[in-house]
Amino acid sequence: MKICIISFSDRSIQHLSFPIMKSYCEKHNYDFITESKTLCPEHHPSWNTCYLPKKIFENNDYDFVVWIDDDIILTDLNKPITDFITDEKPITIQRERELKIMIKINGGFIIFHKSSLDILNNLIETSHTSVYKTKLPWEQQIIQNYLNTDEGSKNINVLPFRTLQSFSKYCHTWLHSDDNRWRQGDFCCHFAGVGYREKRMKDFIQNLHSKKSPKFVILTYKDNLPFAEETKQVLKDQWNIDADVFCGFKIGENNLKYNQVVMEGFKKLIENYDEDLYYLEDDVRFTKNPLDIDLTKDIVWSVYRNGKLTNKPPHNIITGIQAVYFSKDVICSLKKDIQGKRLVHFDNYISKFINKHPELSFEHVVPKMGYEKKHESHISQEKHWKRFQKPN
Repeated sequence: MKICIISFSDRSIQHLSFPIMKSYCEKHNYDFITESKTLCPEHHPSWNTCYLPKKIFENNDYDFVVWIDDDIILTDLNKPITDFITDEKPITIQRERELKIMIKINGGFIIFHKSSLDILNNLIETSHTSVYKTKLPWEQQIIQNYLNTDEGSKNINVLPFRTLQSFSKYCHTWLHSDDNRWRQGDFCCHFAGVGYREKRMKDFIQNLHSKKSPKFVILTYKDNLPFAEETKQVLKDQWNIDADVFCGFKIGENNLKYNQVVMEGFKKLIENYDEDLYYLEDDVRFTKNPLDIDLTKDIVWSVYRNGKLTNKPPHNIITGIQAVYFSKDVICSLKKDIQGKRLVHFDNYISKFINKHPELSFEHVVPKMGYEKKHESHISQEKHWKRFQKPN
């Protein structure tokens, strides 16, 4: 199968995105073709999305030509393009957002099969008498109009959010919703319509290369070590994630009460770490990859029981703290903040810490990403928490 990755750019951002695209192509033995001079001077340059694949199909023998905008940074170079080809339709594209009356698409990343040449010619022909020849959103609107026809719906495969592309947190809010925002592990990040684009793309690449996976740490106590080791093994088997197991305290040890042991254990735990930390309780089980979160946030609460921080006080807490990601900076802040604090339920303490620091970026993952494995608990009676176990 012959595949070619293509792009057009007359902007300086190409020195950030194109080398990564080139490396990706070399890794997978794809051809890489770019243009810096527009093929359609009477159209907006965005129309090269249609003109360039048309030219390449007419002069080469490729099975697929893949258009990628110049403001897209590829972030998973191991994933082949063929993983996105799910059927025989001539064009594969991704939805941008879903409206009540239609599916809205984004033309930043499009896979064209060689059978799409007639469609490309028709789209270009339509453009000559359309206001979208030069008006935003240019070729994307013409493709959208075609998709809305019976013929177009048969010829265009529309993939779900965050399949082909995800969007930078600096994009318009309707682009970087929770469904669309780039997260660690996504295939690429699109900086569509972003202000200070070149700087933010450059910063993103630097952070991407310097960002490491957080340290996973399971908090338990000595008598419960076998269960914690089981949780550690499940984490490794299901998600290929290694974790430390850290022993805290048992109820009654050092005169600690049931509502104090976890907070005191965490207080002891964080003294041993100076890095991004993914805190886990020893009963947690994930239903999706725990790293499928936004690691650019300061705190991400991924597995819990219920509650919201946005509720009216005093109900603005999240109960259950089975899994929470803390950035390195937050760990440093917690080391100072927790000293001398009255020991309370740990979820209560962390909820109040977040509410007290609105400057921190925080995500409450909804729906939650896991549940509590059934076991004998000395902190909560089963009748209080069995509904948070995995449903039958």
